[in-house]
Amino acid sequence: MHIAWNAIGSVAAASLGTIVVVAVLIGLAALGMSRYARGRTQGNGGTLSAVGAGIAFLGCVAIAVFGLYLTVVR
Repeated sequence: MHIAWNAIGSVAAASLGTIVVVAVLIGLAALGMSRYARGRTQGNGGTLSAVGAGIAFLGCVAIAVFGLYLTVVR
């Protein structure tokens, strides 16, 4: 039996990179929602923060759907 160590390493690197990207996107979304809530209490609209948070959440959803696509279709 032969183990493809290069393939295992590339999968591990891609997984680590994806984890970092998703964590950053969730952090940005939480920050955007926090700024939106603070802006609403101070009387500002804060819509730009809400849009940014929505885009970050959509990025997380896109990554999750792509992962499901790779798992199910391939």
